[in-house]
Amino acid sequence: MKTSFTFVLLCFQAFAALGFTTVSRPSSSCISISSTQRYMFGGAGGGSPTEDDPEMEASIVQGAAAMNMSVDEYKLAMRAREQLVKTMDSKIVNAGDKDTIFVERDVNNPPRKFDITITEAGKALGREAVSKDLVNTLEKAKTAAGKGRQEAQQEMLKWVQGQAP
Repeated sequence: MKTSFTFVLLCFQAFAALGFTTVSRPSSSCISISSTQRYMFGGAGGGSPTEDDPEMEASIVQGAAAMNMSVDEYKLAMRAREQLVKTMDSKIVNAGDKDTIFVERDVNNPPRKFDITITEAGKALGREAVSKDLVNTLEKAKTAAGKGRQEAQQEMLKWVQGQAP
């Protein structure tokens, strides 16, 4: 039990270091969109390992040794990472009013999916009102995404605990 708890803590710390936790950043007046890949442990074990591929198996053994883990623990961590990435990509949060200003995004930080809709009714509110509402809506979406990331991490931790012997 102590080993599995230590393993869960190690996974959580690794995910936190890779940006899968809520990070407070100063507000900015511009929005940047970045297309990035997150590779835990330098990308080793990114594909689904097969025992028929000796190079892949050697890569897994090397990655496990580098992290001071057993091969089984390392494979479990890779499956947990893949599951977390899929969950975070598919978990969508919404904020605002569909009739005026609406934000839809995934829970990644930075988001991979990020849509802002400003309808004609929203534009009719005027530049100042749209600006104020947009800032408020973006803040609500950011808060919802943070909660979504926490939920995804909790789901992953429960899954890992269920996998431990």
